[in-house]
Order: sequence, then C-alpha cells, then structure tokens
Amino acid sequence: MFRVIPTAEVNKNWKVTARLTGQNLMNKDSGEGKETLSIDRAHAIGTYGKLEVRLGQMNEYSDADNGMIFDTTFSGATVRFGNVVKAKVAAGRIGSDRFKASGLVGSDPANYQSLELNYTAGKLRVGAGYHHLNTAKFKTVNYAKSGKEDNANIWDVGASYAFDKNFTLKGGFAQNTAADAHDRAGSVSLWYKGAKKTDVGSWGMFLGYHHLGKFVAFDPTNNAIDLDQKGWEVGLQYTPLKNILGKVEYFKGKDISTDKDASKLFVRLDYNF
Repeated sequence: MFRVIPTAEVNKNWKVTARLTGQNLMNKDSGEGKETLSIDRAHAIGTYGKLEVRLGQMNEYSDADNGMIFDTTFSGATVRFGNVVKAKVAAGRIGSDRFKASGLVGSDPANYQSLELNYTAGKLRVGAGYHHLNTAKFKTVNYAKSGKEDNANIWDVGASYAFDKNFTLKGGFAQNTAADAHDRAGSVSLWYKGAKKTDVGSWGMFLGYHHLGKFVAFDPTNNAIDLDQKGWEVGLQYTPLKNILGKVEYFKGKDISTDKDASKLFVRLDYNF
C-alpha cells in the first residue's frame, strides 16, 4: 500500500490536506484490475490559538479510550478547544463500508455526532466521551431484540499513565446502551518505550488484553485483533534505518460470537518520506 499526504497553506490560519492511497497486489503477475488509487481523505484545517476547526473528510479517532472504538474515516466537521481540559466536538457521516465487519448490511451511511473531554495532569490523562450514530443498518434483531432500533448510544471512558519515560499503561471501557448484544468493549495494555521513524535503532513493544464487542467497537485501531474478538495481543516496533519503521503484532484469543479459537500475525514495514 502506498500513501501520500500533501499539505498546502492557504493563509496564516488555514491549510488544506488530503491522503492519496494506492494499492497493488504483488501476488498477481499482471496485477490487472487490482491496482487502485483514490483520495480517501481531504479536509481543511483552521487554527486560531487553542481553537482548531476541521472541515471535510478526515480521520475520527476516539481519544478518550485510545482508539478502542473508532479509528475510522468520516465526513463532516470537528472542533477542538481547551488547554488542560481539551474538548472535541464532531458531527457528520460515516460510510456504510465501515460497518461490514459488524455484520450490518445495506448502503445507508450513519449520521454521527460525538463529544469528548480529555484531562491531562502530569503523567496522567483521563478521558470520557459520548458517540451517537443513526442508520437503518441497526434495524436487525441481532442488534436489538425489537428489530426497530436505528440508533447507537456509545459512552466511553479511558486513561493512560506514564510511570516513567519507558513504561505507559493504557486502558478503556465502552458500552452501547442502544444495543442488546455485543454491546461492551474493554482494553488494557502496557507499553514499553516506542520506535521513532527518525531514530535508527529505536524500538518499543506492548502487551494487552482486549474485548471488542462488534456493536460498540465498530472500527478499532488494533492491527492483529479484530472487532468481535477477545484475547491477548503483543507487538514489537523497530526502526532499522532512518524513516523505515517495522511492526510485528500477534493476537491469540477467541471470536466472541462463536467462541472459536482465533489468532492472527500482522507484519508491516512503513517507508516514510
């Protein structure tokens, strides 16, 4: 996968940015019909002191729970403000493809609104948020027994604590009060150091346990574990050369819906320029 993120300055307060993503499946000799190139994000960013406004198609990351429920793309607007207590307000729509992994079908996008508050005091950060979605996709008895519910009301909390410059503990919990099943998610992980793309030889690793209910953690940030799974995840990051970052992550656990054993090995090498 190839990604380019160009940025252009409009004036002292505004800039515009986009992300171009290309993909070619190298296991096919010809690659015919497999190459893709698209603009999957494009938005404007306005900064006025402690106030930041973003308009367009952009990333939506659930800061409070460390990306446990959302690390996705949405179209709309976000506003960030605050100093010690930082607030983020977002409103827009999330595309229908972001819900396929949850088994929710249909072409309807989801209307989306959220509010998050994050407080930092020294080595401690705590956060809380509310995320509301509305789509006809939810109208199924697998989601709510009535088969008529079309909302998701997700409440999440999370925290991180840096013991020193090497060890950081992260955790989060979320619940969708509108769903009748698979409505909870929880995560806890311990991180050691961290690899920096410009620091050759730097490395880091983590160990965590996650429970990702498929009707609350719709698009989590994890690489090795997927939604509707629970279990242990371990990862290693290393920078062998400047601007080259390697990642190896492994998950071992179960599929929540079927209670079957599950595992996955994730390997990626990022070239940054």
